[in-house]
Amino acid sequence: MLTKRYLFIFLGLLLLVGLAACDDEMNENLAYDDECLNDPDCDLVYEDDFCDEYDEDCEEAGFWDDTYYETAEDCYEDEVYDPVDQLCYVEWEDEEDCPDDECGEVWGVLGDLLGSSFADADFDEFGENAIITYDVRNNELTNPQLGEVTADLESFQADEAKHREIWARFTQLIPAAQRAQIVQFSIFTDGPEEVMAAVNPVAEGDLSRWALAVDIQDAADDKELTYSLIHEFAHVLTLNNRQVDTAVSPSACTDYFPGEGCALSTSYIDAFHDRFWVQVFDEMGVNDETELDESDMEDFYYDHEDWFVTDYAATNPGEDIAESFTAFILQPKPTEDTLAAEKILFFYDYPELVALRKDLASRAYSRLRRN
Repeated sequence: MLTKRYLFIFLGLLLLVGLAACDDEMNENLAYDDECLNDPDCDLVYEDDFCDEYDEDCEEAGFWDDTYYETAEDCYEDEVYDPVDQLCYVEWEDEEDCPDDECGEVWGVLGDLLGSSFADADFDEFGENAIITYDVRNNELTNPQLGEVTADLESFQADEAKHREIWARFTQLIPAAQRAQIVQFSIFTDGPEEVMAAVNPVAEGDLSRWALAVDIQDAADDKELTYSLIHEFAHVLTLNNRQVDTAVSPSACTDYFPGEGCALSTSYIDAFHDRFWVQVFDEMGVNDETELDESDMEDFYYDHEDWFVTDYAATNPGEDIAESFTAFILQPKPTEDTLAAEKILFFYDYPELVALRKDLASRAYSRLRRN
């Protein structure tokens, strides 16, 4: 009995030491559920009294009041629960069953995102210098691979809680079946208010496996992050291996060649290019193979503002379809007689995209209304 008593005391001391060490590693504003203290898959929550007392600080620092994942008990009366992605979201029927006077709040909240300034970049510009990269397996972040960072970036690299929080935002926004091709997730930074996010194939010539990267310093703005994630998802949606064939060279491609490969004749981007960008190139007196100068495209945009949903959409067909898709998700069906409105209406020709729109818009609104 005496031996067991000392054994219990010894084990108790070890537990206290372990708890103290764990507390030292945690962000001072975070708390774990005690029942899963040392479980790496444990859900993090922010202390209620912290964000209640310092609302402005929480917003500026990127702290969100809600937990990463939700239970059915967390849902509002007008929400349903998704047990796969563990979140609540508003569900409405087709557009005709949800006129603007009933869904005005939804479109009002989502419409705020349309004013977001946006730019992404070639993933290769910073992909190799990511702060940290995770493999994605069964929608979970695994196998962290540390990048070489300077001393001022070490705190960003060590903030695993924030990495998982940003990833949770993506999983809460994009349904599981739609994000299956995202197999890597990277955290990077190029400084505040620069590039927010980017996507890129994991391996050259393979458009079935993609990497998503998000700037940890810019992710504090929930609206900007939501907009950017939808835009980046649009690139994967329109450039994956079911849309583009990497085995066909530019010279052998009889359809649009976006750079990643030859767009299939049944692809969204080939139809979008043929319908909208042949006119752009004809107007400019160039062709698909012409390297368009940024200043020339800027001038062209200001001469044809009603052709594009944003100035960034005038960059090239790939950015145009991504920006137009984002507007398709975030606003009611347009009634204007402009080419920009036609680009949004383009997606309504695809029943699967109309169904996806309802899902993404519902999820985006349900996340933003909580903030």
